[in-house]
Amino acid sequence: MTGSSPIDLDAVSWDDLRLFTMAARHRSFRGAGLAAKVSASTFARRIDALEDQLGLKLFNRMPDGIVLTTLGERIFEVVAEMRSPLQNLKALIEDERAGASSVSVTVTQGMGVGWLIPRWNQFQAAHPNIQLDLRLSMDFADVLRFGCQMAIQLRRPENADVVAYRLGRMHFHLFASPSYIERFGKPHDWGDIARHAFVDQVDSGVPSGQVEDILKGSQVASRIVARVNNSSANLAAIEAGLGIGVLPTYTIAFFGSEIEPIDIGLRTCHLDIWLTFRPEVRASSSASHVIDWIKSIYDTRKYPWFGDEFIHPDEFAGVRI
Repeated sequence: MTGSSPIDLDAVSWDDLRLFTMAARHRSFRGAGLAAKVSASTFARRIDALEDQLGLKLFNRMPDGIVLTTLGERIFEVVAEMRSPLQNLKALIEDERAGASSVSVTVTQGMGVGWLIPRWNQFQAAHPNIQLDLRLSMDFADVLRFGCQMAIQLRRPENADVVAYRLGRMHFHLFASPSYIERFGKPHDWGDIARHAFVDQVDSGVPSGQVEDILKGSQVASRIVARVNNSSANLAAIEAGLGIGVLPTYTIAFFGSEIEPIDIGLRTCHLDIWLTFRPEVRASSSASHVIDWIKSIYDTRKYPWFGDEFIHPDEFAGVRI
């Protein structure tokens, strides 16, 4: 499907482009239609009309859904960028007219459950008209495609079009539960770990596994008795006494005597924590308040475990955060 006559882009409906992006994300006219509250047949007709108007094929129709063509993928990226100022305008209008708004933040599960949510009431008390839409995910958040307005993640974004602010550093250490130590004892050096069992977390942030990463060269893989794919399951498995595992150093300040640090003279392991958002997000007063709050709860003067230097978990044993 190609066209040789000039295309009048002013005649292209923004609503049709919106439906196009919804179809691309849902990979189904039916699913996109349900989200847009229009019938699948109407949705398909609107996309057909858009393709005719552009003189281009945007989707390949498959038996189990739709898939963007190569050109459709490129157009999707352009339309997503075009929506950016409109999203910004929408946020500004909603802030001004309603006096209340929602700000979406994607964060890793561990930091979301263990760090942001316990401090959420502080933000809510200061800004009762701002609703936080917290999304927990270990996947890398693409803020340019409007999956969320901002993201807290453990990898610096490579795209230069987004703001990347380094919040601090997450340090990791080995931990075990008292029940595990009672049954198997504590390892005290590298030569002692061969007889111990380990729990490992494997996810997009640490695809090779946290235990395997922190114990490189120790041939510990054969001693891994359980693997999990998120931090909550990792903590639960360690607390249950399944084995020794890797957790952020500040975890002990939440759970105290339920877990104990294991010292075998290993190298310290860390990941930098990044806050990322599109530059225009700052134009929203609500988003600015959220950004300032996020920065405050990673302030290393108040929370030194997020600093660049490793602090042993024993120093947090008497702290409750």
